[in-house]
Amino acid sequence: MSLTVRNKRDRSLDARLSVRPDAGAKAGWFAIDGAATTVPNERNVTLAPNATLTIKVAISVPPDAAPGNHVFLIRIAAEDNPDDDFADSPSVAFAIAPSAPPAKAHEQRFPWWAVTVAAALVIVFGGGTWWATRSRPAVNVVGELAATATQRLANAGFLVDQVEGEATGRPQTTVIKQDNNPDGKHVTLTIDPGHYERGAGVQPTCPTDTELLNGRCYSQCGPGNRTVGPNCALLGCPAGTYGTSYGNTGACLGSDPIPGWQCETIPHFIRCTPPQTARPSTAGDCANSMELNGALCYPKCRAGFTGSGSTCTVASQ
Repeated sequence: MSLTVRNKRDRSLDARLSVRPDAGAKAGWFAIDGAATTVPNERNVTLAPNATLTIKVAISVPPDAAPGNHVFLIRIAAEDNPDDDFADSPSVAFAIAPSAPPAKAHEQRFPWWAVTVAAALVIVFGGGTWWATRSRPAVNVVGELAATATQRLANAGFLVDQVEGEATGRPQTTVIKQDNNPDGKHVTLTIDPGHYERGAGVQPTCPTDTELLNGRCYSQCGPGNRTVGPNCALLGCPAGTYGTSYGNTGACLGSDPIPGWQCETIPHFIRCTPPQTARPSTAGDCANSMELNGALCYPKCRAGFTGSGSTCTVASQ
């Protein structure tokens, strides 16, 4: 049986040819021309870019081989990735006649007897087309990170496209789906983005006697005090001073410092600012289906995700 192997890649290929028997056939019946005598059914080959190699496979069966129909195929596998980067020929059937005499040891190196087989096969290795009647099997990379998966497929001769899918809770860039194009050349990977948008935030609510500020509910300042953000400060200037009040600015001018106030000397005056006290506060209220993040309420993230603003990111990152 003649076999022609063609390397359609743009790089040299180190590969191993092997016979894979089935349907009762035995590995020891087969020998590949040029193989080592210790393992005659396997042969290492090196193919230059776009080069072809024709080899012969001989079948030699022992005297006690069962007559009938048997099957085998030829596999070519890349040396650097034999488990994922390989091609199988179509199955080849041959028959052993009941009356066939046994082969003799002194006959030709690859003795043939009682075997009816006719096949001329072509393996096109690389470039995506493996067999005229069969699509090339693609490497399964679902569950791998996109960078590793893309490199493995590229090494196997595939062209890879990526599309962004929905977040599933897996690490960012995990391959969650693989679509192999029937042309045997292209593979489309659907990638987990690791995050999703949960919608715009809304203002939380506060009790009627409090004030909403940056997502928190603050108590009102009492009489004689003014609001300074999250704090309260005295309103106006103390009586009996020689200052001029600047009202809600909180600063008073005079000739002497005011005890307990923060004072500084400016031309012609001493300017004093009253101390501030923090207002008691509680977090604003969000609906049961929402959570407070920063100053706004957002829809709660799915299990396995953490929220930051409008974005939910997978928690494992």
